[in-house]
Amino acid sequence: MKNNNLVEWVLRNEQGIRRAVYESRNDAGDISTRAGQKSCSKGDPVAARAIKNVTELQNVLVEYGCGRTFNLRTPEKWLRLVDIVKEHYEDGLQGRMIVKIFEEGQSLDETMADLGVSRSTLYVMRLDVMTFAEGVAYGLNLIQKKFTKC
Repeated sequence: MKNNNLVEWVLRNEQGIRRAVYESRNDAGDISTRAGQKSCSKGDPVAARAIKNVTELQNVLVEYGCGRTFNLRTPEKWLRLVDIVKEHYEDGLQGRMIVKIFEEGQSLDETMADLGVSRSTLYVMRLDVMTFAEGVAYGLNLIQKKFTKC
């Protein structure tokens, strides 16, 4: 998936990501069965739960669409990105646009009518949000800039 598509996918699927993280964090399974982890506290369930809760999740399976799943790496960092973007735009027109397009799933035409803006204004607002979100993703080392030769 391209960087800009991944950023947009995360913005559109925030609730699914939060649900997957919550389920992974609250899974009653044995922590010693998780790949790549040592079970030094195998006999102490309280210590195992504490270690599981402070260790950043490596990945989660996010359900979206019609029974599809996506394996998202470092989901908590992606949720940090969503929080930063929403906080940055919360008081402006772009903040309302984020809610309508990414959270409520409105079409661009519905969003234009609700916000009372033209199509070109909506596209500029959306481009502004996506550019900012991609910059945050680079800053959090979620995506890497791909340079092309001229």
